[in-house]
Amino acid sequence: MIRKTCSILIFIILLNISCFADSMPNIVKKYYEKGPVPVYMDIDDVKWAQDAIYYIAKFGLIKDDSGKVYPKRAITRGEFVKMLVSVFGVCDTDAQCDFADVKKESDIYKYVATLYQDGVVKGISDTAFGVDDNITRQDMVTIIYRFALKHGIDLNYQSNLDFNDSDDIADYAKESVSALVGAGAVNGDDNHCFLPKKISTFAETCKIIYYLMLKNT
Repeated sequence: MIRKTCSILIFIILLNISCFADSMPNIVKKYYEKGPVPVYMDIDDVKWAQDAIYYIAKFGLIKDDSGKVYPKRAITRGEFVKMLVSVFGVCDTDAQCDFADVKKESDIYKYVATLYQDGVVKGISDTAFGVDDNITRQDMVTIIYRFALKHGIDLNYQSNLDFNDSDDIADYAKESVSALVGAGAVNGDDNHCFLPKKISTFAETCKIIYYLMLKNT
């Protein structure tokens, strides 16, 4: 296991005791035993992702001090990689990559290099990672699936890709989408579309990384 979380915490999570109303539940307080619990004013519309957002914040990945998370904002490929590597604590400072848009002196380099060296991420071309490109749903799912395989996290699920837009899912992403849909980590919209090329939001990325963390315990 990459990271262990106490059994009591996970038990509470799985019971879905996670209502962020007037008073914070014990699960959130547990995250912040050594410091104050942050207060976010713009997450009422994403109740399904609130526990994940608070968990991600624990790792210093929410820098805004205005009390807002902007949960529906787009996330770049670089941001997503940094979030994933940071939460699981697998950063390899010796890892290397040679993408033209990921400079060695940049903050993001070590995170991209870690997952590139592990075979978890690839570039959008032979020379570019697409670090500042917004990440799509199918790419987010693909990276999560490859990361799980690399680190022995069980995502041995399969689901028939019977979405109305299944033909729009790229070939490289189909196995990943099938596994994550089968696991219940992601699903389609009200029109039974997966929307593979839709840009992922901050709330969505927090949720899927948090899901993977729970699977790892």
